[in-house]
Amino acid sequence: MLHIDTALTELGFKTCRIDSPNSIPALLPPKRPWGIYVLHFANDRYYVGQSVNVYRRYQEHCRNYANIVAFSFKPTKKDKIELDGWEYNVIQDLEQQGFPLLNIVHASISYRSSDFDIVMPLEEQQRWVNDLSYIDAGGERLINPVLRSKHADRHELQTQQAQPYAEQILPVLRRYIQLGIPRAGQTEASLWNCSYLPASPARNVYARLNINWQAVFSAYKGSASPFFDFWLARSPFVELSRSEGKRFSQAFHGLEIGDEQYNMLPGGDNQVYMRIRDPELALRFIEHPTVLRAIRIFNLNLMKKGQSPFNRYHSYSLIDTVLGKTTAIAAE
Repeated sequence: MLHIDTALTELGFKTCRIDSPNSIPALLPPKRPWGIYVLHFANDRYYVGQSVNVYRRYQEHCRNYANIVAFSFKPTKKDKIELDGWEYNVIQDLEQQGFPLLNIVHASISYRSSDFDIVMPLEEQQRWVNDLSYIDAGGERLINPVLRSKHADRHELQTQQAQPYAEQILPVLRRYIQLGIPRAGQTEASLWNCSYLPASPARNVYARLNINWQAVFSAYKGSASPFFDFWLARSPFVELSRSEGKRFSQAFHGLEIGDEQYNMLPGGDNQVYMRIRDPELALRFIEHPTVLRAIRIFNLNLMKKGQSPFNRYHSYSLIDTVLGKTTAIAAE
């Protein structure tokens, strides 16, 4: 891997060391203080940002961080579209080269500490991703009584079970949550949510699971059978050898793989969209080692990015059906 200074030089940046806190980097142009910058931290972490007034933005960072040891800057046009484009491209380039970034937006993996680290320590997170036999039970479900009271649970449960293909969809959703959501019970309706959507405009959507701002799993009522959409990390598939990739394709004949237009911004560049049109195949798909690792990498990184904004649509009764009712702990 290139040294960070070399990688940034190749992208058109100049870098200077920070001698003392709050000192203005000498490389900043006095009359054109706009462009893309990279903060270097003492723990070998980095943050990519943009500003039309880098002087002011840098001073704001100094008030929040005491361990900035270097600063890189690339001037651009004072144009929002160009700034956005450069910021996105630099984040993707550095991430692909293996540099740990503190960015949340645009980054596939954020190395910033998060509230989820309190729920699941970093050592357990690493075990959960790397040891695919490890199934995290997640403890008792934390139920928000106010949110639950907003749902007509009895009527909703009856309509869920009466929907076409419910008996085929629910086992797939159950297995996905059991294997693919860390600390599922403790983070339900906060970091992840599952919506029951029979009245959605698309009409054929049965349920959708979101983490942070992104859909990661959807179940549909097809004309002949249910089908399922997955968003997951692309990197485990890239690591497959040619023969392994061939065996994977043969194991999941008919697998549909979307191009980049199916990617969603919150998940970053390391994602791929896949569709399975058979419920039995979908169960085997979730349990396949490469797929499961891709699901876990993707979902864990999204959970570290913060709460889901769709929690008000969470269906407790659907998850009661999927996971079974457990002793609920009221969450204020």
